[in-house]
Amino acid sequence: NNGKPICIMSTFHDITEKKKVEKKLIENDRKFQNYFEHSNDAVFITDFKGNILDVNKNASILVGYNKKELLNMKFSTLYPIKELVKCSNAFHQIITKGSSRFISIFQKLDGSLVNVDISASIVDKNKNIIQFISRYLEYDISIVNKKITIKR
Repeated sequence: NNGKPICIMSTFHDITEKKKVEKKLIENDRKFQNYFEHSNDAVFITDFKGNILDVNKNASILVGYNKKELLNMKFSTLYPIKELVKCSNAFHQIITKGSSRFISIFQKLDGSLVNVDISASIVDKNKNIIQFISRYLEYDISIVNKKITIKR
């Protein structure tokens, strides 16, 4: 032999299925990111502490902050002071019951107010992730609230 190899052994492992699964996961991720970004509604993703983790472009348009600014904010900072109790109650309901739907007001970067219909739910309980879908309302909610109060 004189120190020369007699044979070479090698092992092969077929990773075709693994690559197919990885490709499918990447395609699904792109597909759902596309749904998120192109939603007609403003979408905010937060943790249970209210830290904004992600937003779509319509969230930025709705409140006037850019994405980078929003990612450094708490969701509650979007509310004017008079709405903070409602915001706190909604967060409590989401965390205890899993979801909440309510009408509220956001305060935009320029200080103006915008009426919104918010549907929120826990989307990942293990990671404490909440999704808020916010739709701009074209009518004055104070009128709606007065009508509701009168009917009671």
